[in-house]
Amino acid sequence: MNFYLTLLLAAVSALDSSAASPLTSFSPKAIGGSSAKRHEFPYMVSIQPLELNDHSCGGSIISSRWILTAAHCCAVFDWCIRANIVAGLLDKNETTHPDVQKVSGKRVVIHPNYTLEIDYLDNDIALIELTTPLQFTDAVKPIALPLVNQTFTSGVLTGWGIYRRPGFLPVTLQRLEMKIVTNEECKKVLKRFEHLPLYPLLDTMVCSMPPNKGLQTACNGDGGGPIAHEGVVIGVTSWAVACFNPKFNAPSIFTEVSKYIDFIKDHVNDLP
Repeated sequence: MNFYLTLLLAAVSALDSSAASPLTSFSPKAIGGSSAKRHEFPYMVSIQPLELNDHSCGGSIISSRWILTAAHCCAVFDWCIRANIVAGLLDKNETTHPDVQKVSGKRVVIHPNYTLEIDYLDNDIALIELTTPLQFTDAVKPIALPLVNQTFTSGVLTGWGIYRRPGFLPVTLQRLEMKIVTNEECKKVLKRFEHLPLYPLLDTMVCSMPPNKGLQTACNGDGGGPIAHEGVVIGVTSWAVACFNPKFNAPSIFTEVSKYIDFIKDHVNDLP
């Protein structure tokens, strides 16, 4: 899954990257990955704003009534309310497949300290409460939350984001295995991109790199979706650099879920 995330946030790029700021376009996707198998990632959802009638951002099922996603996916035009939240989806053309469940958002809880500016992004995390509960099946299941401050060394990124130049979106859900690196290591890599308007890498973020040589990163359309390890969500896809630059293995940056357990539990009362 070619996760090309050139500083791409999840909500806008899937629509029109020209609407995004000079620093970011919303909606990261996976470049350099492979197609997922049916029921392989039952916690994955596609957020499809009614205005688009297509995928814009990803999200993770954390309970029958709540979806975890990125704040930047929901802060634009109330898209997470005026949207279909599609669970059990593998192929975007199979919206009537028996596995698929479509629900609507009842309300969105954006982190109270969420900040998105031209040169600063923080607390990029949000919760979507659903109008009706999801029915858990082999195709639709919640993902577990990490322990507070739990750390990981690897994870699998999933999404329907751009997977190859010049901006092709996949029909089938993509998966990409990534290694988790420390923020200190990540900052060293980011120095290669000092000519770009980068966001600061904060302690509330977690950084991933491809395990092998080759262009593998998040990109437009991946935003809001998870990176996970053995059924535990590590992070929410937030931003990245050099999504379409074939010369570099660029980091993908996620909101670190283990730093936001209190925020989640303050609002979600039906966690498994």
